[in-house]
Amino acid sequence: MKRILILPLLSLLLLAPKHASAQQGGFVVEGQLDMPDGTTVGLVVRTPVSYSEDLGSDTLKDGRFTLRGRIGQPQAGTLMTNNLALVEKRGWPTDSIRWTYTEIFLSDTVYHVSPTLQVTGGEVQRDFLAYQALQQADGADWAFIRQHPRSVVSVWLANRLLERAYNLRAEQVAELETLIQENPLDTARYAEFRRRVADGRLTTLGAPLLDFPIAGTDGQPTSALAVLPKSRYILLDFWASWCGICLYSMPKIAEIARDFQSQLSVVAISIDEKDEAWRAALKKHPEPWPQYRTTQAGYDIIYHRYQLGAGVPYYLLLDAEGRVLASPSGPDEIRALLARLTA
Repeated sequence: MKRILILPLLSLLLLAPKHASAQQGGFVVEGQLDMPDGTTVGLVVRTPVSYSEDLGSDTLKDGRFTLRGRIGQPQAGTLMTNNLALVEKRGWPTDSIRWTYTEIFLSDTVYHVSPTLQVTGGEVQRDFLAYQALQQADGADWAFIRQHPRSVVSVWLANRLLERAYNLRAEQVAELETLIQENPLDTARYAEFRRRVADGRLTTLGAPLLDFPIAGTDGQPTSALAVLPKSRYILLDFWASWCGICLYSMPKIAEIARDFQSQLSVVAISIDEKDEAWRAALKKHPEPWPQYRTTQAGYDIIYHRYQLGAGVPYYLLLDAEGRVLASPSGPDEIRALLARLTA
């Protein structure tokens, strides 16, 4: 009797899909590429705590490769190939080095990569390919979200749209809140979306500046609203001593301040955690406008309510009443905005 029971079970196992275990417990990315054997194939993803997390690599043999692992929460990433090992092994010139980069939205399922590096497999990647087909058009993010409100890719796009305060209008935040629906493949990203949209409602374009505590160079506590100067326009410059782009941009901000001196006031707010690092940077890069640093409570508000994190430089252009007019990307956009507003 035992043999009769076991043999059907073995038959079922032999007939089961080749990657059933991978589908249940992780991802498989496999394919046959039109590249020389010895080519390296690697996979990296962007996670909430790392811009580039390495998930492993394989070497082409008979043109084939297989990558296996577990991702948990679906993440956008890149499938890469390179022939660096072959170049070194065979003594080829450096101009024979070849890299390829193929975007992928990885989840715990099976993916197939074609010889032309087309990646297919799973619901999330299917939606990601549909989004990529729209990417060249204006408003692609919003168009995809409206067409696929329940997609993991839509939640990912919505979180990117909400990434910084004073980036969207109130009606845009309300539309995202109405549109986006939870997908069981990624409940963590949807929970993040709910937090972001709640904070986003408080920090929309045209809304008053959301106050937060800061301290001046004298060490005395105050708040952002309390130090806003009386001026037609006010530029808040969020920076840090370790931010090279921030320091590089300061002379350009100074030029803008001089060119619009009768209409613009600048206030700098550092997110430095260490007071000594901030003060050392002020000595190296003195500027003729007020300087403040966020307190721990202030940084918490900037990190969560402003959804800023360590993403500096970050600029806010305010009107005389303290309402946020724009969140410019850099000095060039600041100059163009002011030229239009003061024309």
